[in-house]
Amino acid sequence: MGPFAPRTFAFVIRGLDVLLVVSLGASSYGANDPNFPIPIILRELRRAGFISTKAAFYTFGGDYEIGAGIPPDGLEILSRSAISDDVPLLQAKSLQEVIDAKVGRLDIFKPALVVQIDGSHANMGTDDAVLSLPPGFLDSRYAERAGNGVIGLVLKRGIPVIHMLNVKSLCRMTGVSEGVEVAKKGPKPFKFSRAFLGLLFFAVFLYKYERWAFE
Repeated sequence: MGPFAPRTFAFVIRGLDVLLVVSLGASSYGANDPNFPIPIILRELRRAGFISTKAAFYTFGGDYEIGAGIPPDGLEILSRSAISDDVPLLQAKSLQEVIDAKVGRLDIFKPALVVQIDGSHANMGTDDAVLSLPPGFLDSRYAERAGNGVIGLVLKRGIPVIHMLNVKSLCRMTGVSEGVEVAKKGPKPFKFSRAFLGLLFFAVFLYKYERWAFE
């Protein structure tokens, strides 16, 4: 797949508040239409009422989460998409700088839970031990093998993590089909006859079980 897919999300939850950090680029899996990047997808989801939180900031994604491995024209597309959503784009020069930026925001936000979806380089770190983590809910018992990225750092601080990695494995664990077709259209509206019949039944119900009277 191309470099334009939404690589990872990090939802950081404090009470009912959510801090959302999104990686713009991906290297292997997801929707990769440069005309429909993740900022536009998130904007449409907000407009439709599915989510209400706007991203606190974006990262480029790719190698080291600084856009390495993504061609210049791809980086330009991702930059424009961030600007169009009026969300800051982290312009980091190293993986450690991205990790520090994320952890710095966490220190200010003081989350009760971190939800990590997919696996950005900064979230996973460079220690291969993190690959042994199972998907699902993780607490401090997993801290020693959680690597040197954001996941490992927050677990060492006692903050639990919901680790959403290897979606196919999660589908098999939960019984969710991996081959669900995406609906192209919404459900068909009720026909007039059905709507009229429903109103008629409602009127009969009110008449038969009336709890009011005209005076």
